[in-house]
Amino acid sequence: DRLMFPIRNTTGKIVGFGGRSLNSDNVAKYINSPESPIYNKSQELYGFYQAKQAIKTEKQAIVVEGYLDVIACHQLGLKQAVAPLGTSLTQKQVRLLKRYTEDLILMFDGDNAGRQAAHKAVKTCLVEGFHPRICLLEAGMDPGDYLKQPPEALNDQVQKSQRALDFLISQAMEHVAQNRHDKPKVLRKLIDYLNLVTDPLVKIHYRSQVAEYFDISVQEIEKIVEITRNPDTLAGHNPMTTQALSLESLLVVLYLNRPSSFDSTQLIELSEDFADEGLKNLVRALESLKKDETFDLHKAIQELPQDLQGLCTRLLLHDSSIHSDVNISDCIHKFKQLANKQKLKKITAQIVQADLKKDQQLKLTLLKQKQQLLSE
Repeated sequence: DRLMFPIRNTTGKIVGFGGRSLNSDNVAKYINSPESPIYNKSQELYGFYQAKQAIKTEKQAIVVEGYLDVIACHQLGLKQAVAPLGTSLTQKQVRLLKRYTEDLILMFDGDNAGRQAAHKAVKTCLVEGFHPRICLLEAGMDPGDYLKQPPEALNDQVQKSQRALDFLISQAMEHVAQNRHDKPKVLRKLIDYLNLVTDPLVKIHYRSQVAEYFDISVQEIEKIVEITRNPDTLAGHNPMTTQALSLESLLVVLYLNRPSSFDSTQLIELSEDFADEGLKNLVRALESLKKDETFDLHKAIQELPQDLQGLCTRLLLHDSSIHSDVNISDCIHKFKQLANKQKLKKITAQIVQADLKKDQQLKLTLLKQKQQLLSE
């Protein structure tokens, strides 16, 4: 009660079988041969031996989801179609295809599962230096459904395929248009894909696109990339190099992610000692938008001026793993210590100036302020 699919290696030898149940009562729809010394499902592709010549001739390969999809494509004239063996597309399979073509099309069902599979396959391809195209069929459709349509119908879908990063950017824009609060998360995911691109010219091109579409500068994207590589670097309004400035940024990041962990006026009071004017202005603006107890931070962000919205977006782009385990009380205590040190340095310099000017009254006032700081 199973339909058997012979699996051939690149030289045409049968190395295993795939079995599809013909009985809907069977729990396992597919049962495949176990791996063996001659069969490794992560490096073989179903239909590759039969498609190899067409891949060379067409200078193109089409990756579909399953055995029947491969057969349907071949019946419809797309003889360059192949499929993974019951798993996601692997790096070894991508390397095999790259030996024969530079044009790879990933064909998936247009439903959510198909889109997720496409996203995963794109990452695998980018890691291997491949920038594939995406061909999403109508939701609920697979290549076999096109056997009932005009012969050119499936090929028309192939011709409409988009470069993977164009596809991902357009999907991201659609999502953000309907879910504005997700913009930081969506941007972070897009930048994760861009980081996988190996061709520097392609990377520059798509970084510029993302910057244009999401109203963020290329320089800001570079900062986000740096944060991804080095979580100790905190992105604020300007590049931050000192511990005190990094703490300023971290405090605001903590507030944006965990506002209920702060007392009502705690951050605005701390921000008076911020060295970064952008961060200080952001905190003041958020404080001014607090109208009642039902204050919604994420809605308030949408009411900020555009420059402060951009600053908020950059801060929210931090991976939660950077700040999820931070003890806010410890962070505040550390910031106050560093802020006091900065104040002491400033007052000490002012005392020296007052002494040089022989202004004893000012010197006395400053000494009292210094003593007060030392006692805190």
